[in-house]
Amino acid sequence: MDSNKKKLLTILLPAIILNIILIIVIIYLMGEKKEIQKTELDLKKQKSDLSDIKSPEQSFIKNSSLKEDVKKNYSKTNAGNIYSDFDKGFINESFREYLQSLYFKFRDSKDRDDFLSKVREHLMKEFSSETVEKIMKIYTLYLDCELELQQAMLAWEQPKNEQGWINLSNKIYEFRKTKLGNDLGEGLFGYQHKTVLFDIMTDKIHKDKSLYGSEKEKKIQMIAAKIFGDAADSFLSDKNDETAYQQKLQLYKKDMDEMTEDEKRKKLRAIREEFFSTEDVKEMELAEEKIEKEKNRDQSYDLKKNEILKDQNLSKTEKEEKIKRIQDEIYGEMASEIRRGEEFSQKHNELMKQTIEQKKQRIPDKEN
Repeated sequence: MDSNKKKLLTILLPAIILNIILIIVIIYLMGEKKEIQKTELDLKKQKSDLSDIKSPEQSFIKNSSLKEDVKKNYSKTNAGNIYSDFDKGFINESFREYLQSLYFKFRDSKDRDDFLSKVREHLMKEFSSETVEKIMKIYTLYLDCELELQQAMLAWEQPKNEQGWINLSNKIYEFRKTKLGNDLGEGLFGYQHKTVLFDIMTDKIHKDKSLYGSEKEKKIQMIAAKIFGDAADSFLSDKNDETAYQQKLQLYKKDMDEMTEDEKRKKLRAIREEFFSTEDVKEMELAEEKIEKEKNRDQSYDLKKNEILKDQNLSKTEKEEKIKRIQDEIYGEMASEIRRGEEFSQKHNELMKQTIEQKKQRIPDKEN
């Protein structure tokens, strides 16, 4: 790679991540943030050459990883291939995330050589020299592949519909496998590719307001089975994840909109119990009750306060005294805080009015 490409690498490092790894989901979903669901990795079953890792935090298992039944679909080895340098549990989604994280850690490097030198130095602190050489061999291929992909995508036509985005995702995946080799490309990007396809294909289901929750779940399950095969249930199951809970609420929005308040409460509790413990559900309900009481309290105060302010038979002093009394009645020990808040708000509003008036006075008369 010549010096110009080396300089270009430094400039494009952040863009590589943003424009390649997230471009499909971000643009297609038009800004909707959809966290890709992943299942947890069973560390006891993982087999790798990472016995010399100094700290679990330095492993490739960070925020989200794969279970064995999902991971094994993307961990194959072939003799004579660079991929066979590692145990089959080594190269997976977590390893790709680790490589990706190094982009951001050393993105201020002077050029490609400086960047790779810093990566090597960092790895030497965590792994044996033999393992470092294996990682660097793959990392260099990975780095060049992503840079070439970034350049290639500049000439690709932007998709206009769902099938177009699916085709683009497939094209990116095939590009990577061609550059890295089928096994390495699949090991690093197989899971990510499938989750992107899943997001694209299920987006219209999530947005379909004519479907009930059970209908949406059935359609989503069918797509998951089509994409992930036997690992579909593992991919979809994320019982302790807040994102999965919020997603289920959205799936059943039509159902709950058509329910009575009592039916809605029961359905909400049933959904929560799928993802949270009984104690957590109880705490959530107590918190909501508290919020509802405070909302009603504030509405009651505002109503009474406005009635006093509108009463033309009361003087300013009488209004202030009556408002003070209802503050004490409704808020008790918090009444003084309410008064301080209202005083601050009143002074702020007055200051804003003065500022606006001063600006108006400084604007010259257009007729002059």
